[in-house]
Order: sequence, then C-alpha cells, then structure tokens
Amino acid sequence: MNTDAIVIVSAARTPIGSFNGALSSVPLNDLGTVVIKDVLKRANLKPEDISEVIMGHVLTAGHGQNPARQASVGAGIPYSVPAWSCQMICGSGLKAVCLGAQSIMTKESTIVVAGGMESMSRAPHIMQMRSGVKMGDATLQDSILTDGLIDAFYSYHMGITAENVAKQWEVSREAQDQFAVTSQNRTEAAQKAGYFDQEIVPVTVPSRKGKRCFCPVEVKADEFPRHGSNIDAMSKLKPYFVKDGSGTVTAGNASGINDGAAATVLMSQSEAQRRGLKPMARITSWAQAGLDPSVMGTGPIPAIRKAVEKAGWKLDEVDLFEINEAFAAQSVAVVKELGLNPDKCLGKLRRERDNDLHTQRQNHQQQRKVQKSTHAALYKLLSEVQMLKQDLRDVFTIYVGFAKELEEQSKQLFECVGTARNAIQDSQSDDLQKLQGQVTALECSLQEEKERCREERELRGNIRVHCRVRPILQFDHIPGSPTTNGSSSCEAVVQAVNDDSVFVNCAKTSSPVMNKIFEFERYNVCIMAYGQTGSGKTHTMIGSRSEDPTAAVQDSQQGIIPKAANELFKLISEKPADSHTVEMSVVEVYNNEVLDLLARDEDGVTVGVKREVITTSTGTSEVPCLTYELVRSSAEVMQLINSVLKLRSHCPTLVHMDSSRSHFIVTLTVTSKSPDALALARRLQNARQDVQRVSQKEWWSPRCRRAASSRSSSPASSPCHSPCHSPRPSITQPPLKTKLQLVDLAGRISGVTGAALWESSCINRSLSALSDVLGALAERRPHVPYRNSKLTHLLQDAIGGDAKLLIMLCVSPTQRFLTESLQSLGFGARARQVTYNLLHIEDIPLKKMFTGFLCLVITVKMLKAIGQTFFSSGLQNPKSTTQQSKGEDYEVRTYHTTNWVSTAVTGMEQDSALSTGFRRLFKYIQGNNEKKSKVEMTAPVSCLIEPGAGPACESTFTVSFYIPEEHQADPPKPTDPDVFIENRKELTVFVRTFGGFANSESCRAELLNLIESLKRDGMKFKEAPFYRAGYDSPFKLTNRRNEVWLIKDEE
Repeated sequence: MNTDAIVIVSAARTPIGSFNGALSSVPLNDLGTVVIKDVLKRANLKPEDISEVIMGHVLTAGHGQNPARQASVGAGIPYSVPAWSCQMICGSGLKAVCLGAQSIMTKESTIVVAGGMESMSRAPHIMQMRSGVKMGDATLQDSILTDGLIDAFYSYHMGITAENVAKQWEVSREAQDQFAVTSQNRTEAAQKAGYFDQEIVPVTVPSRKGKRCFCPVEVKADEFPRHGSNIDAMSKLKPYFVKDGSGTVTAGNASGINDGAAATVLMSQSEAQRRGLKPMARITSWAQAGLDPSVMGTGPIPAIRKAVEKAGWKLDEVDLFEINEAFAAQSVAVVKELGLNPDKCLGKLRRERDNDLHTQRQNHQQQRKVQKSTHAALYKLLSEVQMLKQDLRDVFTIYVGFAKELEEQSKQLFECVGTARNAIQDSQSDDLQKLQGQVTALECSLQEEKERCREERELRGNIRVHCRVRPILQFDHIPGSPTTNGSSSCEAVVQAVNDDSVFVNCAKTSSPVMNKIFEFERYNVCIMAYGQTGSGKTHTMIGSRSEDPTAAVQDSQQGIIPKAANELFKLISEKPADSHTVEMSVVEVYNNEVLDLLARDEDGVTVGVKREVITTSTGTSEVPCLTYELVRSSAEVMQLINSVLKLRSHCPTLVHMDSSRSHFIVTLTVTSKSPDALALARRLQNARQDVQRVSQKEWWSPRCRRAASSRSSSPASSPCHSPCHSPRPSITQPPLKTKLQLVDLAGRISGVTGAALWESSCINRSLSALSDVLGALAERRPHVPYRNSKLTHLLQDAIGGDAKLLIMLCVSPTQRFLTESLQSLGFGARARQVTYNLLHIEDIPLKKMFTGFLCLVITVKMLKAIGQTFFSSGLQNPKSTTQQSKGEDYEVRTYHTTNWVSTAVTGMEQDSALSTGFRRLFKYIQGNNEKKSKVEMTAPVSCLIEPGAGPACESTFTVSFYIPEEHQADPPKPTDPDVFIENRKELTVFVRTFGGFANSESCRAELLNLIESLKRDGMKFKEAPFYRAGYDSPFKLTNRRNEVWLIKDEE
C-alpha cells in the first residue's frame, strides 16, 4: 500500500448546459474528450503519461460500449491505457475520483484521469420490442426516467424521495425555497464575477441558425441556473411531484437536468514534486454509505461522518462543506441532521471576497513603495536633463559657425552649376536631333517585334500553362514519407525552363514567388492559380503576408497580384496625367454563390453580398450591381485585398489549418483615354528607358494591354481586339477598357466530413466544370458548358474569348501529394490543348512549333526526376467473355474468377475516395507487400460503389487493381492493414463505355443512360452496388476509355 498522499494537480469542466440546450448536440464521450484534453494540457502531461482513465456517468445515451474508453481514445490517450466507466447514480463522478486515488495508493497506477460526464439531452426513447408484439400498440419508454430518475426499488421518481426526506426531517417549504434562492443567487454572483472562468473549457458546437449554416459556435458560459431568482417568485411555484396539497418540492427548489463533463488529474505527492507540479488539493479521506432508497438523498449524512472520522477530525473543525444534491430538501436535512453551520455550506463566495480585499491591500502597499523609488529616480533624471541642456547650447554655437561656411561653399557650387548648364544647352539641339532619329528606328523595331510576338502567340494559343513547385514545408515531414529535395530533380527542372514555363527552386524556403513579371498589350488578361489545397496558390497570388498590415513586404516575397499592380501603376505613371483610371472589384465564389466582398452595409462596413451572374444579349458575362472601387496605387489595391481577405471563407483541413474554401477573384479595370501631344513628348523623353525594357524578352510587352469591352458592351464591338495597333492612336478614339482578372482558385480536398463536406463538394464540382469547359474548347464542341458553374460563368470571357489566360499550376514537391500533383498537371495538359486564333501550320517555322510543346515536355521530365512510373495503355486485363453487344448502348460481359488487390474507403466523396484508394494500391504494387516485390500495373482500375442507406449514411468505395497472371497463383500479401487480396468470383455485368476525363457526375450520367437502355430491353439487373472502371493514365488526353458496370440479376 502506498502511504504517499494523493493530490489533484489539474481540474477542468465544460460549461453546464441546460436540457436540450447549447450542448444537446454533443455526445457525452465528446464532452469527456474535451475536458480530458484540457486537464492534460494544464498539467503539461502527454497522453502516454496516463496510467488509467475512470469516468462516471448514469446514462450511455445510446453511444455504445464504455463511453469512458471512447472519451480517452478521443483525447489521444493510447489504446494500451485502460479506461472504464463507473455508474453509481448521483455519486458516479465522485466515486470515479475515489477509485482513481485507490488505484494510485495500491500502486496499480501512477497518474489517473478521473471525473464524470453526462448528456441527458441525448438520452433516447426506447421500446421493449426484442420479441415483437403480435397485436396492439407498443409504448415508448424514456431512458432518462427508466435508467436515471426512477428508483429501481420503489418504482417512483427521485422527486418523491425528496418529499419523503422533507416529511421525515420536517423541512418546510419556506426553508427549501430560502436555501434554493440563496444558493442560486450566490451562484449567479460567482458567475458574473468570473470565479468559474478559469475552470471552464469552451466547447465548440455546430451553429443552429439556419439549415445551411455550418459555422461553429463556441460555448464557454454556464446556461444553468437561471439568473434572477427571488423568494417571491420561488414561493409561487406549485409542487411538481406531489400535487394533493401536501407536496413541497417544486421545479425551483430542485435542480435541473443538465449536460456537461468534468475531469481531474490524480497522482501521488512525490510524483507531483518530481514533475514540478503544484497540487490544487490533497485527498485526505473518503467514505461511502448505503441507506433505504426511499430517503436516498440523505446519503451524505452517514458518508460525511465516516469520512471525517477516517481523517481523524471533528465536524466543527471542517471549514467548508460542499453538499451537491438534486433537491434543496436533502441539503437542508443534511445540515440539520449534522448540526452544521449554514455559512460553512454557502460561505465560499464570502471568503473569496475577503481574500480579494487582502490582495488589494498588499498591492496598494507595493504601489506606495514603487512611487517612492520613482520620485528618487525622477529627481536624478532632472539633474541630468539640466546638464544636457548646457551641452545643447554649446552644440548650437558650433552649428552656427558651420552654417556660415556652408553658405559660402554653396555660392561657389551654384556658379559651377551655371557654367555646366550653359555648356549642356549648347549641345542639346544636336543631341535632340540624334534622339529623334533613334526614336523613329525604335518604333519600327517595336512594330516588327509586336508582329513576331503576335505570330508566336497565335501559334501557342491564348492560354499559357506554367507550373510552380512550392518549397518543402513543415507539414511535409511525415515519418517514412520520401521527400523530393531541391538538390537534384528540382534543380534540373529549373535549369530546363524557358520563357514558356516558370518553375521556382524548391530547395530554398525563401525563394521568390515569381522570377519574372508578365505584361499585357491591349488585351484582357486572366491569371489563375490552380492546384490542391496546401500547394501554395494563395502564396503565389498574394505572396507573404505580415501580421502588421502597414509593414512592407520584400519584393522577392510579393505575389502575382501585388507585382501586377506595381507594374500596372508604373506604366500608368509614365502616361499623361488623368489619361488612365483604374477600378477594382473583388468577389468570391463560395458554395457556388457569387459574393461581392467590397459591398458595404448601412454603417459602411464591408460585408459579402450575394450577386448573380447573367449573360448579356451580346454573349458576355456580367455581374449586375457589382461594387467597384477607384484605386490610384498598388498600395490601395493591396489595402483593399487585405481588408476583404478577412471575409474570405476558411476551414482547417488535414493538410493545413488555414485552407481557403472559396474561389477569390480580383478584377482591375483600366480605362484609357486617347493620347495627345503630351503623350508623344513623354515618349521622346523616356525613349532610353523604353529601349532597355524592350530588350527584356517577355511574353507580354510592357507597352501593350488588351482592350476589354465594358460591362455593358460586346467584345465584338470593342475597338481593340488584336494586338499591335498603331503606336499613335487617334485623339478622337473612344475610351478603351482593359480588364485584368487575378484568380486564386480553391483547392481540391478529400477526407472531410460534416460542414466541410458540402464546401468540398461545391469546390470539386466547380473545378470539374472548369475542366469540362476546357475540354469542350479543346475538342471544339459546338456547345461549351459555361453555365454549369458560377465560376465558369463568371470567367467565361477570360476562358473562351480572345483574352490571354495564364494558368499557374501549384504542386507539392513530395510523394505524399503525388496523386494530387498528377491531377493538377493533367488539368494543365488539358488546358494546353485549347487552341484558337491559330496561324496555318505551313506558315509557321518548325522552331516555333517546337517551343509550343516545351512546357509539357518539361512536366514529364519533372515527373521522371521524382522517380515514379505511371501506367498507360497496353496493360494486362482480366480474362472476360463478351456475351452480347448492343452497339454504343451497352454490352454483356462475363469476367472469370480471378484475384484482385483491393482497399475500401468511406467518409469521402466518390472522386476523392478513388484517389485515396489508388494511392494505397499504388504503394502495394511499388513494393509495399510482404515479398517487397514490384507488381506490374494492370487495367482497368475498378471501383465498387455501395451507396449508404439513408441520408446520413456514408457510401463505401472499394478500389481494386487486377493482379497480373504471374502473381495470380500466389499474390504478395499486403503490409498495409487497409489493403487486402480479393478473390472475385465469376461475374456477369452490363457495361457502358464512354470517353473523356471521368468524374462522379459523368459516371452518374452514363449510369442513368445504361439503366434506361436495360429497362427498355427488359434486362434484369441490380441497381446497386455498381462498378466504375478506368483504363487510362491522367496524361492520356484523347481516346480515353471509361466504363460503368451493372451486375446482372441471375435470379
């Protein structure tokens, strides 16, 4: 037996929630998880330091076996640590603490987490229907009553036992009401004074406002008891349990039904000293006692006597009694029976106030001492100030002398400057004539360069695809995960890049976001960042952000938006005053809704206002009532962006804690007036600077910007739709509008649940719609589905018009995100297939044709540098027999019995689940098996989709690779517990084949077409589960093969 004292070193509780109140949506095991995490944090303990977890509760509320174990594991405590629930009705929590102390005293445990948790609001109604009912009605039972509040021996409510106590101990109604009012008022005062703030740990619950609002709410204050109790109102309440006129127990002098949890950390005093922890309390003794259940509320009477006797004390030596019972009648009876001083039961608040006054007096005395020392220091400082004044007088005298000398030297310098100025004026006329000749030659050279650029752009198409490999970040360092460092493959890729692609060296975390600036020439321009979440899209577009909004960001750390704004206003500054104006709008597309982030409410505060996207009669997209702000510098642009970034939707993910959940679109509209004679004079003055800028070969010329139609005019009617207009436009030419759109797309994400699941679905659908639009443009389909998503509808002019579109692919350098990086690169490859406004091939030199494909070649080189292999066509397929063919509608196919390697994924959407399963199986064929052998890639990759039953159930996705013939007899066993070998029996399926890049939406459409065809032909089949199969790698752009299978019903 351990004789070392047991101490409490940490304690915390959740807020006390009312019945069906703020905590009603949180299960009791989750409440327990919250407090267990907090007490470990307060005691600076790791989860693996805990020896045992004991939590008391009355009800399980339908949340499964051993809720204490669920709460323990939820708090991060290892499975190896035992955890168990304790049920002793009202005393369950206290009994758990006693059992924890006992476990430490017997040296069974070293550190124990003990406490209690309850969720009365989630207790279900039950029906005793195990054997069924042959005839008649069945009755529901309330598990709160049957398992919690009804006495098992007398079969009546606990409130009746309180009435029994009141009668036996002669506790009047007035005494109960007075005790209840005093207790509740003092509790209210303590809550308002903040005495409970330190012990309460907030609980985050979903918002209950609206059906589609998923914003979490933090509950951090008690909901109980109700404030404002008074004796007049209390005395008017009617008895609740005995209503024949003799009852005294009311709803006011009885406790409520609540939700909440509390936990403590117990250890021996020597263990606390060893860990440097200050005990909050020491457990001296405890006791328990049994008595007649009809007066169960008086159990504290014998228990207190036994506990005080075990401690070797007397009742009058105890300073404070805390008697926590459900009814005032019981507490009054305990005080009366034991002869206790009522102040000792309700005097805790008064003592704490006395302690506060004592602390205030000590603080006042300390302040007096500080004031005395301050006066002495000030006197000494005054003497030093007087000496400093004398030194300043001496310095001033010296300064006056220097000023006279400086005046004489300035006169001499002015004379020299005058002489030099006269000499310059004499030679200025000759230099001006030479300069005019150089300007004429320069204009001719610029015109030729523009023509060459136009031909090259038309060859390449108006869409550019670039890739940026972000640096390796802290969350990339996962044990056992290989990482591509920048010393080998990434360096090689960076050296191979030409003007058609931009890669950033990922070996240095301080590498710049962009190493070149793209400029535009009278063209609408759209730059969008595309990639998975956590790949650096927002950093690429905006750059590094300081917590201080006034702090300057280094040029190397600026993103595309600030650099583009800097260059834009730099060009405008070279133009005549008032010849250009810039307007700015900012919107976000969140859950397929367009929100105007610059709109203001009546108080002038920016709020996100919902807007609609329409298609005008001229075929362009427009957002009516969109807010535009006039901006005069890049600083104003970034100031507006930083102010609205707070309104942008964010959500933590498995990748990082600040993931953007919406598409962010910044539009700068430049209105240019016709140049006049002053513009020509400024060009003559800046000719030398123009020569230097032209020498830098950029994709977009610094003197050219595309003309965009205004929001109310047609693109076809715009005066400037081709580059390289005359360098001297007419003065009578109407104002020209040019639009620069900067887009930060939200990233694809999988593996989310709850509120983030809807956001992820909307994001993935909008990105799929963007991919569909590019696919339609690449295949030159007559109909392009711009209106399938608000995102594509909003960007219609930038994607499908003659605007310049730059897609910045942001990818991760690690193998952990290899699948997502491949998807991003596949998207870029599809975008590069969009070609319009092209020259005839025979008119283009072979060298220009080659540069148009260099970016895709470099992408493949980068993937090879990573050291991965990818499947393609010509792979082994499982043996099958085609029984019947219905042309393009479907065919009947029988697969023979074969072995497949499979993995099941739940809790995700279909496309994300397929990606996750593919990664697991890809590791298996790369050697993650018991034989450490590499298995050849096969086709197809199949996915069995088993829809969940009901709206809240999750679907199951079983992703499978066919095992090649050489391993069919003895397949290598997987080492990943989530991967298994499946012996798939002979299977007859109806198969429909389709092309393109498949996703959940396209598969669903093809499945409906297959079902319609089978019903038309009278075929028998099973609608669920069904298969989805793919045969091609993400890099195959044409002639792709996808299938959906429905199982034939043999019955």
